[in-house]
Amino acid sequence: MKRISKIAAAVLSLTTMLGCTACNRKSEDVTIDKSKMQLYVKYYNGGYGDEWLTKLCSEFEGMYAGVKFSNGKTGVEIVPEFTRGDINGPEGMKGNRNNVFLLENKDYYTYVSAKSFLDITDVVNDYAVTGLETKETEKTIATKIPEAYDEFLNIEGRYYAVPFFESSMNLNYDVDLFEQKCLYFAAGKTAENFTEEDFKDESKIGDLFVSDPDDDRAFGPDGRENTSDDGLPATYKDFRALTIQMKIAGVTPFVWNTSDVDYLTGLVNDMWANNEGEEQMKLNLTFEGSAATIVDTIADDGTVTLKPATTINADNYKLLQRQKGKLDAIDFAKLLLDDGTGNKNSRNYYSKSFDSGFSHTIAQSYFVNPDANGIGDNPIGFLVDGSWWYNEAKVTGRNFAVLPLPKTDASKIGTPNTKLSDRSSLIFISSETKSEVVPVAKAFVSFLQSDHALRTYTEYTNTLRAMTYTLTNESLAKMSSYGKSVYDARNSGDTVILPWSPLTALARKNASLLEWRTYGFSTTSMDKNPLVYLKDHIKEKNITKKYFEAIWNYRK
Repeated sequence: MKRISKIAAAVLSLTTMLGCTACNRKSEDVTIDKSKMQLYVKYYNGGYGDEWLTKLCSEFEGMYAGVKFSNGKTGVEIVPEFTRGDINGPEGMKGNRNNVFLLENKDYYTYVSAKSFLDITDVVNDYAVTGLETKETEKTIATKIPEAYDEFLNIEGRYYAVPFFESSMNLNYDVDLFEQKCLYFAAGKTAENFTEEDFKDESKIGDLFVSDPDDDRAFGPDGRENTSDDGLPATYKDFRALTIQMKIAGVTPFVWNTSDVDYLTGLVNDMWANNEGEEQMKLNLTFEGSAATIVDTIADDGTVTLKPATTINADNYKLLQRQKGKLDAIDFAKLLLDDGTGNKNSRNYYSKSFDSGFSHTIAQSYFVNPDANGIGDNPIGFLVDGSWWYNEAKVTGRNFAVLPLPKTDASKIGTPNTKLSDRSSLIFISSETKSEVVPVAKAFVSFLQSDHALRTYTEYTNTLRAMTYTLTNESLAKMSSYGKSVYDARNSGDTVILPWSPLTALARKNASLLEWRTYGFSTTSMDKNPLVYLKDHIKEKNITKKYFEAIWNYRK
């Protein structure tokens, strides 16, 4: 192991490792031990919980137990503020007693411009701390930062934060229910050639699916056999057929909440990105490059004509609102609402999903325990929620997974997946941190980027940090089937994670336009959620075209 650098050496003397429990208490419960150096840590304690951080805090305190500082204090006491409280912009950083922050939805460049964040370039370019005297030796923290995140965080060679968690809105499905109801496509079966009449024929729909969960299954959207997506819908038409078959089998396809507008918006954003692919979707974060998918016209029969390849610049970047992937995402959103057959049972979602008091936690409860909530013989197949939902719902003994998003049609099967990480979550140090505390704060941030800390986070939350790391067999054994599916989806080799962050000066200048909840699918200043809009207009003819053009008319 490598000897520790000046980050810690300047203030430390060697000691034995002892345990400490300050992080097991909330900030209001902590009696400050004035004999120790205090490190104040603020963490937005949402769906991921704080068990992982509590453990790592205790380990870090143990490293420093007995260490004598130049100010006469001995040891480190981490004082936690693990709540759902936030800070209100750079002004909220002034006078804030916290030193290290782990927060989401932070406009990195605004805080850096205001000099609210401490420069941590030395930490990022070094190896992660693993102990009082040791560091990792193989990869610097900088090399663990995925390229897309580095492109955002690296400001002329300087770093003021590191990525925190990776988040995405998912279609989470009940694997046990899919097995029980035989909701997997049989080998060689697809709805790609189905007509509208075929979708109304229950026998033809039923013929697409396995009759026994052990039957051979069709290739999924990755187009490969013997992978985790076998039997899952590969295309939009397959997805439509699945929703019909679910209802035939007595299963309500979807449940969600609309109290949090970002949930459904995030999912449709993700489908837009998956349709476009990394290169074309990234144009929305740079406002420069060659756009190959700009819609020129849409005929009443749905036929789409694209513009020739168009160079995007400061004068025409709003044309990106007309990307074909967005148009197709609207079609996908329609499928979440209705199977399009016109049957009395065509609705695809649980009836309370649009109720004002139907929160994300209630939706989780209905998904996990339908019997307890009066649904009875109509279990729910999919929950629209973020990757944190499993930990938030405290699920045990159940088998859930993330559905790989289907492709628009068969020609796209096997193409790489593009997913968005949309919450701009960061780990940073306040620039107001006292000089005597800065080395400890830097060492703590460094420790949180160690492979051990990254794995600990994943083991406890069943989700991922936005860093490059590999889970050991020991880590995987501690995780749920859901956590393993999240990990497999990211590390399958054909998935690109694109953080929703402005990447050029022009994009940053238009950061307010780029707010991910409103950017892609709003038709007015008050309109955000695409499924709410579609629900209100679902019976209108050519609603996909009308909605797409309404977005354009608002944005142009």
